[in-house]
Amino acid sequence: MNLAYFTNRYGSASFTFIMTEVEHLRRLGHTVHTFSVRHPGGGEAVSEQVRREQAGTEYFLPPGGQVRGALGVLLSLSRTVFRHPRRFASALGLAHRTSAPGLKARARQMAYLALGCHLAERMRAKGVEHLHNHLGSASASIAMLSSAVGGTPFSLTIHGGQIFFEPRQWFLGEKIARSSFTACVSAFCRSQCMLFVPHEVWPRLEVVRCAVDERFLDASPTPVPDTTTLVCVARLSEEKGHLLLLEAVAHLRSAGTGLRLVLVGDGPLRPVLERRIAELGLDGTVHITGLVGAEEVQRQVVAARAFVLASLTEGLPVSIMEALALGRPVIATNVGAIAELVLPGQTGWLVTAGSVEALAGAMCEALATPAETLGAMGRRGAGLVRERHQASSEIPKLERLLSRASGGKDGAAPLD
Repeated sequence: MNLAYFTNRYGSASFTFIMTEVEHLRRLGHTVHTFSVRHPGGGEAVSEQVRREQAGTEYFLPPGGQVRGALGVLLSLSRTVFRHPRRFASALGLAHRTSAPGLKARARQMAYLALGCHLAERMRAKGVEHLHNHLGSASASIAMLSSAVGGTPFSLTIHGGQIFFEPRQWFLGEKIARSSFTACVSAFCRSQCMLFVPHEVWPRLEVVRCAVDERFLDASPTPVPDTTTLVCVARLSEEKGHLLLLEAVAHLRSAGTGLRLVLVGDGPLRPVLERRIAELGLDGTVHITGLVGAEEVQRQVVAARAFVLASLTEGLPVSIMEALALGRPVIATNVGAIAELVLPGQTGWLVTAGSVEALAGAMCEALATPAETLGAMGRRGAGLVRERHQASSEIPKLERLLSRASGGKDGAAPLD
């Protein structure tokens, strides 16, 4: 198959699960072109995998060439209007129907249509048979409009989390209904997608779980160390609940419990977190690593007693899969599909989202639980991840769906 993958910022360090998917499809013999609106920035190139994918991706608005890129997008728009007026008119109507209200939203939607025209041109030039898009917001709008204007069938992978807070603003139901299929990363995610489409569309909602990087699945098991260090791997953003996690650490410290917390990652909330760490007197207790590659993530996780995540909303975090694959039990909030992997008393602790007391209580239990017991929990978690999140089982599912869709079934007719 000749496929295209599209996201807004392909090559971001947090998109390694998409890169793993692309790499495995290529290993199976398929051509996969990667397109993106913007470059994630050089600071995201934290591993050879990320650097390689960034180098091979076509960015429509690249750094240092945004004006030239924008002109190219406008030229694509102009050519589409003159060469395919009826299809463009149809896509324009779709863009109008699926725009949020307000002048700013309408202008943004017209930009998505222009980008969709450009994506359609670039896919046509490379002979792409099918377009796949991860995430359900802006990039999915561009993919849907590109399919409408260019005729290449498209599909989606929906992860959950924030998209389910704004499903109607982003016309999630329309995108799912128009897609050849929608891959949902968990059973919970599929159930949420079912809310926004007629039941006739439900058979095209397929559970295809994220595949964990082989470096984590193939890692030699290591005993849980006798340490008081807990680790959190997550983007430093509001929805990940880091501020609550800091409150829980402060609560434990005031009760006389000694511990150390490592926050692996970076993001817009970092300055706020650094100020809060200072205000709570946790400078020697909490450490932020910034963006790191997979090898350093692995090193930080195996050096910890347990993994902790205080998210307010989630899909099913790959970081939890990676921690369990490395044999570390997980403390997490009971949101999204986390309960599909974090089983209380078996692979970790589930706590009520937003409750500092519940979070602190679970962290205290993890610190007090013997390392041997934690190791047994981690091994059960690793077995569950290997059972559900192996590339060898999940990528072939996706491959079959893409193969069926690339034949034109459920897709728009191609341009003459």
